[in-house]
Amino acid sequence: MIGLSELKRLEPKTSNPRFYSELQVEDITRVGAKSLLVTLQDHSGQPLARLIIGKVRPAKWDPARTELYVRLADHAESWLVEGKVAVRRSAQDWLARDLLNIDRSRIQRARLDHADSEDVTISRTAATEPDFTLHDVPPGYQIQHAFAVNDVAYVWASLTLEDVILSRALAANEPLTTATMETFDGLRVTAQVKQVDGVNYALMSADAIARTPASNETPGTVGPGKDTAEEAQKLMRQWQGWAYRLSDVTFENLTKRKSDLMTIEQKSGADQPSSND
Repeated sequence: MIGLSELKRLEPKTSNPRFYSELQVEDITRVGAKSLLVTLQDHSGQPLARLIIGKVRPAKWDPARTELYVRLADHAESWLVEGKVAVRRSAQDWLARDLLNIDRSRIQRARLDHADSEDVTISRTAATEPDFTLHDVPPGYQIQHAFAVNDVAYVWASLTLEDVILSRALAANEPLTTATMETFDGLRVTAQVKQVDGVNYALMSADAIARTPASNETPGTVGPGKDTAEEAQKLMRQWQGWAYRLSDVTFENLTKRKSDLMTIEQKSGADQPSSND
């Protein structure tokens, strides 16, 4: 809004509706219209101004600023104006895409609970450990790639959304996995991962839990710190009532199975049967 209020008129342009489309300031209801209507409202929802925004280009004298063609919706005359304003033409452009941003060193544990009861759990005992350990590896198997195991945890460090819908739209759909991440300082984040018509979604929640004590604390478990509890509450206020569309890469890391992380153990030469046996 500040950017719009600071727009500076440079020169008047056409008042003839026949030429509006050349500047992309035509009525938005017109078939094939490329214009954008921005409506400013007061606290009660009453419109204060309606501005049609057309073509946009960097300002000739300062590329950090913008020149754009505009027209007040109830006026015939259009204008070339200049200012510093970001023009977002789709609803997705207005989304804050960051779901979760935390330092990798905080992550202690991640778990994927599949609908068929398979679970994948990885953890580490200290933030200085570079790799996570996969739990319950069956005899005769080994980790295929450490980075693939680590990705199950590190995907949580920077979760982003592709789109968002109301969570009630997915109420009837059961999750493929319930993915959980826990930090050393007691933050727990949970994602119910769903897929509907080939589209990946997550319903997010957060809470504060008992944490692993630091080396200078009494062994056992201790309650989460005040900052962690406040962090969980803030995340819940942000996520409550929404379902977030995930990228394919994020979906893959939140739905991995053990078979994706393991391979048959390779025996050493001494263990291989001799050709004379």
